[in-house]
Amino acid sequence: VGIIDESGHPKKGNKTACVHRQYCGASGKVDNCVMGVHLCYASFDGKFRAMLDSELFLPENGWDTRRREEAGIPDSLVYRAKHIMALEQLRRAQGNGMHFGWIVADIWYGEKPAFIEGLEELGLRFVLEIPKNLMGWIRLPADAEVKRGEVENLVRWSRPMLDQQWIAFHIKDTGMGAMVWEARSAPFWIKRGDRVVGPYWLIAARDRLDPETIKYFLSNASAGVPLEVLLHVGFSRW
Repeated sequence: VGIIDESGHPKKGNKTACVHRQYCGASGKVDNCVMGVHLCYASFDGKFRAMLDSELFLPENGWDTRRREEAGIPDSLVYRAKHIMALEQLRRAQGNGMHFGWIVADIWYGEKPAFIEGLEELGLRFVLEIPKNLMGWIRLPADAEVKRGEVENLVRWSRPMLDQQWIAFHIKDTGMGAMVWEARSAPFWIKRGDRVVGPYWLIAARDRLDPETIKYFLSNASAGVPLEVLLHVGFSRW
């Protein structure tokens, strides 16, 4: 499993290379920090993990020639959106002989159409976390102009989802006991430009101990892949 993730590291002042005021996961708020984009690898059983690639994110604004020279930022380092950096890391890894059965990433990447399309161009299967307001169809529409629904509402009210029972899956054991999530899934189509693309899998997973906590995933897995496998892959990011 290839894991795309980023990390923010709080910094004071404005001299550290690529420091910028942006959302920082380490502090849980918009903060003065540097941001790195990482490609990690985890075996399917979770017993082996490694960092494969890591790059410093250069913000789009605020780094003029003087600041770049003072911080020693090379001319080759230019602004690239984080999802573009992630795709470049995957291309490098594949070029170096790495094979990925799956790719996972959080909501920030899962909501980017260009990232999803890039993974497909690389021939990669994925299970991406997506936001609850991502728009799409749970039945194949006649064309791209048919009204779409938000993922949250489709899971809550659509007949293909309501006709299913929530199925419980054991995710892993923790120091506080077993982590169990319940899931439903259905085919899902999204709009890309003026086209309808799909079908994908839309997966809704809720914490059995806290049913109000729901995660949504998008996958391009083939129809024969068990839901249990998709959940296992989706949660491997943690």
